[in-house]
Amino acid sequence: MRRLETLLTNLARLAAPETALREAAPIDDGMVRAGVEATNLHAVSTVIATAARNRTESRGCHRRADFPDRRPGWHRHQFLQLIDGDLQTVGIDSTVAA
Repeated sequence: MRRLETLLTNLARLAAPETALREAAPIDDGMVRAGVEATNLHAVSTVIATAARNRTESRGCHRRADFPDRRPGWHRHQFLQLIDGDLQTVGIDSTVAA
């Protein structure tokens, strides 16, 4: 189960390598595949942790100790986008099929 403080700690840990990745040399033909894969995994982990922090409910296997119940208003999709190096929620689709 997750709690807000744990999510914030994990997001802070993810932010440190993200800064180093952003400052690294640009990807070119010499970039090692493992480095590209690590960058992709880091990006996906950050998006998942941010979405979990935003969601103030528990649903399915997405459990929050500080929000243990389902909330019908959260049966929706979040859209996140990297804007000037900052991951932001840019939309929420509330037309999710039941």
